[in-house]
Amino acid sequence: MPEYQFQFDESFLIEAFRKYRRQHGARYASLAIKSIAGLLLLALATFSALQISWPLGLFFAALVLLMFNGHLLDFWMVKRRFRKSPYWKDSIISKLTAEGLHTVGRNTESKLGWAVITKACSFGDGLLLFQGPGVFNWLPDDALVDGNRAEVEDLVQSHVKDHRIVEQ
Repeated sequence: MPEYQFQFDESFLIEAFRKYRRQHGARYASLAIKSIAGLLLLALATFSALQISWPLGLFFAALVLLMFNGHLLDFWMVKRRFRKSPYWKDSIISKLTAEGLHTVGRNTESKLGWAVITKACSFGDGLLLFQGPGVFNWLPDDALVDGNRAEVEDLVQSHVKDHRIVEQ
């Protein structure tokens, strides 16, 4: 029975969100669209700075920076909000069993049956278990204290229909 132990802090949460974002295949199309829009905005910023007014050029350049670094602003906001959460710095123990995922912390206890887990994404350093489109559990390999990755993969493949390998 694989068991994970970790501290639920800001760095753990940010890593979970990074993995969540990486599992979306549409991120490549989004990056292509953002790159084209960024180049057009940079051209507009250059034209505006040279021909119209430099503050307008700075505004367009700032839009380009926000477009490519907006996720950093999201991560900063998540960190600030999470510090007020009752789960902040909680020590979590998660066990994968034949019945599902059992999680125990200082302030919480939850049991999720395998029927609730709709999708699993395997990364080279852990596993994302989804309970729908936006609710997920991140189980990093470095938090695995009992069992091994092969046991985890066997449990997930036998119980979750939509299991994807995102990276090795």
